[in-house]
Amino acid sequence: MASKNQGRIITFIIVLVAFFGGIYLSKMIRDTNNGTEHGPAEVVDHSDIKKSGAYTASQNSPVVDKTAAQDHVTKTLYKNEPKKIRINKGVEPIFGNMKLLKEQPLSDFKGKLIVANLWTVHCKYCSKEIPTFVKMSKSFTGQPVVFISVSMDTNEAFARKFLKDNNIQLSTLYMDTRRTLRRRYDTRQLPMTLIIGPEGQTFAQIKVPVNWESKKSKATIQKYLDKAFPQKKTGH
Repeated sequence: MASKNQGRIITFIIVLVAFFGGIYLSKMIRDTNNGTEHGPAEVVDHSDIKKSGAYTASQNSPVVDKTAAQDHVTKTLYKNEPKKIRINKGVEPIFGNMKLLKEQPLSDFKGKLIVANLWTVHCKYCSKEIPTFVKMSKSFTGQPVVFISVSMDTNEAFARKFLKDNNIQLSTLYMDTRRTLRRRYDTRQLPMTLIIGPEGQTFAQIKVPVNWESKKSKATIQKYLDKAFPQKKTGH
């Protein structure tokens, strides 16, 4: 009799664990897919990205750009990162412009489509993706779109060394200086490209490495330009 009751208890516990485990798993899937675009095959083509391009930061890494070591970068632009960063959709993204040494909130770009490519020196594919992003941006000169390359690192010297080591030239290096991008989006998976509408609405989050020079990828940008400005003919 005791063995029967014991068996029932074990069965009940297993069913209970499976039930709550299913709820948790479904929630994780919903959170992952909520408001994101993972770059379906017909849109994104990254078949030419084969080498890892990995970079390991070192505390002994030399400062490439002297401004990276100056106090106004570490004290004025960088803020203490919270111990726990939680997703908060209400946070306004703020981009640290490391060329002008100023912070530009999302509202600075109001009225234009924003395409922000997020990367880090530890990213496996970023060194291959960033150059295609830079070249692609030149194809939309004169269009109401802003292309921003954003380092998610906390050390500007490492970011600049990464760019120099991989022979990547950016007109402007942006950084997530106030950690607002981390608090608004799930940026644990990089590279990641955000496409933000002229009123600040998030159109897409592409969380795969992309060959931005491909026709399909350029067509993606054009698609969102047409969505953002349906009354304007933005084709080129």
